[in-house]
Amino acid sequence: MSKTRRRIGALGVPLRTRIAALARPGWARTVHARRGLAAALVVLAAVLAVRGDPARRSVAVVVAAHDLSPGHVLTSDDLRSVALPAGVVPGGAVREATRVTGRTVAGGVRGGEPMTDVRVLGPALANLATHRPDATSVPVRLSDPDVADLLRSGDEVTVLVLGGESGSVRVLTRAAVVLAVPPAPARGNGKGRLVVLGVGLDDAAAVAAASLQGQVTVTFR
Repeated sequence: MSKTRRRIGALGVPLRTRIAALARPGWARTVHARRGLAAALVVLAAVLAVRGDPARRSVAVVVAAHDLSPGHVLTSDDLRSVALPAGVVPGGAVREATRVTGRTVAGGVRGGEPMTDVRVLGPALANLATHRPDATSVPVRLSDPDVADLLRSGDEVTVLVLGGESGSVRVLTRAAVVLAVPPAPARGNGKGRLVVLGVGLDDAAAVAAASLQGQVTVTFR
């Protein structure tokens, strides 16, 4: 028995001193506690080594096989699959090439860049651009092709339909967003310049019909 423990029972030792001496771990208990903690840390390190860092886990994603231009329609030759660390995979990343094959690229894409759901025309891009869950993509042919050259993806525009000889102008929607401006064809087709707009579902039918039946233009800010 240690000298401290023998003194606990001695007369005249304050009660607080006795309690402190009993609560203080002895040398043997301290050694056992340290050994137990060290063993627990070794086991934890082994478990982490087996599991690996979740952020470094490889995930197969689809990337552009080469540079892609806006308006390009994707084929299987434009895409390839690569493994990337899970921590660097962007949201909405495409995991299977068949999901975007045949879709139109909304903007320029560099070779090796991961393809995401907003890199191609579709509901995801329309929703993101317009901030409306019911948005959809509508191709529109503008009567003045020079106007299309002034537009950029993300521009907010008002869609107008011209009344022809009557000279009337009717507003179809004030809440459209330019999603893509495909390159002009090498030879003019005489049908107007094509742009793709994101509009709410309630305006989509009117905008699409006007593009087929009359002269359509846009104003933007």
